[in-house]
Amino acid sequence: MSFHWFRKAKDLVSPLPDLRAVPDQTHAGLTMDWLIAAMAENKEVPRVGDVIVEIQSCSMGMTVRRDIRHRVTGPARRMGCADCVPTVAEDGSKDTLSVFYMRRHKTLARTWTLMN
Repeated sequence: MSFHWFRKAKDLVSPLPDLRAVPDQTHAGLTMDWLIAAMAENKEVPRVGDVIVEIQSCSMGMTVRRDIRHRVTGPARRMGCADCVPTVAEDGSKDTLSVFYMRRHKTLARTWTLMN
């Protein structure tokens, strides 16, 4: 029996997540879990107010070079072959992020990780 509906219902009533709920990943190592999770296409879409933790890896793909926090500011829309969401970063810069490589956080509601 699948409880996927329960997670969606819980997300609807959850308050806005904190941008810093996930510890800073800068200079942390990327494990096989990170690399495997970044391989397949994501079919879920974050909603307005969700937090996206963008992880940019070093040139070798072994450690995290930058950890950028974004908040989703508008609904997802189709751009090319993937859905994209408009976001604003902590520093105030605006961006549009593809949901293709995003994954839900395992324990935090309305928090996503994007491998870049």
